[in-house]
Amino acid sequence: MFDWLDIEKYQKREDEEAYDRLNFPSNLLPAFQRQTQPSGCFFERPTLILGDENRFKYPPRTAQQDYIHQIVDVGSSCVAGWRTLVNAKNFFNDEFSGAEALKRIATEGTSGYFEGFMLEPVGEPVENYNVVIQKTESSIHLPGKTYFVGSLEPSNYGSFLLRTLPKLLHIRNTITAEDNLLLSTDHAWVAQFINLLGIKANIVNLPRSPLKITLEHGLLVTSSYNEGFISRASLAALRELIEPIPAGESDKVWVSRRFRAKQAPNYRPLMNEDELIELAKSKDFTIVEMENLSLIEQISVMKGAKTIAGPSGSGLLNSIFAPAGTKVIELESFTWCIRQHGRVYSSCGHPYVEVFGEFDNTDLRDKVTRRWKVAIDQINHIV
Repeated sequence: MFDWLDIEKYQKREDEEAYDRLNFPSNLLPAFQRQTQPSGCFFERPTLILGDENRFKYPPRTAQQDYIHQIVDVGSSCVAGWRTLVNAKNFFNDEFSGAEALKRIATEGTSGYFEGFMLEPVGEPVENYNVVIQKTESSIHLPGKTYFVGSLEPSNYGSFLLRTLPKLLHIRNTITAEDNLLLSTDHAWVAQFINLLGIKANIVNLPRSPLKITLEHGLLVTSSYNEGFISRASLAALRELIEPIPAGESDKVWVSRRFRAKQAPNYRPLMNEDELIELAKSKDFTIVEMENLSLIEQISVMKGAKTIAGPSGSGLLNSIFAPAGTKVIELESFTWCIRQHGRVYSSCGHPYVEVFGEFDNTDLRDKVTRRWKVAIDQINHIV
């Protein structure tokens, strides 16, 4: 699989013998179509915006679709990247297949780190696409049926909640103990979720290092929507799954990123979170660091909450476990993930508020990583 260093090496074209190229024509027909059904609210504007109102650029969308997961029979196939299967006839990822999938990857520029392979359009206009994977002597073959549950950003907890968990909910009553389940299992939360779901299949890790994986009978589990959305079917299944877990005692929860800031001090640290937390405590908020709780504890905390607040991040996306009507107060440094997060909150039935902070003007790095802070009076006003 390609990481940043592998991408740099590929771009320098230092060792062309290190790669295999799988060629697909630009007129390759799709092998499946994503199915939809009518939906209600999909993406609502926040009930309140504090900070710069103009920074919320995205219009509400109230007539979108409720995507249905599918299990696509790919047959004898091999894995390419984080979410793609290829067989002798076609190219499949968890959203699209055929030339449509290849064109989208080329247009959106997600090949490399996000897909786990490089994509080379060939010709002008494009006649073919090369899917570039790394050669390796390491390989495994999975006999029998293998359910492939891949996704973008497989190592990100928030991505797991939005892209992988709904797929696992979809197959949990279909997959058997004799089947294989292929997915990224690099983090402890994956095993905890599989245990909670009661899945008894043979679990196979999709590693970050190059590894040739071939499947005797591949079954691709398609995505609901990779930009953040919990479908009605997924939400119903999720709430049924967590129903036996008791709700926490606190109805006001502040999801802190202080632990994360210690682990990655240069990744968008909220400079005055200590001060914000003291204010939250004075308003009877319980302070939690999701990284230090078990999965069951995280779900319990969210189930009892009527108001959830904190800086934007994967921990705040645990609000999917909260009952409909729970208010979410999200602190943001800028607009990078608001569209996706707004879809999540809306589709779960959560009224939400966006509070925009300000960057540290002495930090000239990319907006994704800059230091930032939020004015105390803004938080005092809303909590």
